[in-house]
Amino acid sequence: MQSVYIQPIFRFVLQTLHNAGIDNTKNFDEDEEDELRLLSTEAILKWAQKREGLKSSHPRSRFIQDAKVKEFIEWLKEEEEDDDDDDDEDDEDNDDED
Repeated sequence: MQSVYIQPIFRFVLQTLHNAGIDNTKNFDEDEEDELRLLSTEAILKWAQKREGLKSSHPRSRFIQDAKVKEFIEWLKEEEEDDDDDDDEDDEDNDDED
């Protein structure tokens, strides 16, 4: 029953822990930035992946069912894909220089 009260703020907690430790006034590369986070992007996405396969009635799936949490997870996935695309482009640029 307590989870009913926690669910509405869970996205806020997740996002706060993800952003904690990052100084937005400094320019970090993606690896440095993720190392500074209290909760890394990779950790959040692994957590979500484990729960997405569970039935909606399963106790461990209740937080992932929240629309706001789903929205945040999708945003993280998109950001990670964009970072991967940027890395691929950087690799191609370096190959061209050789």
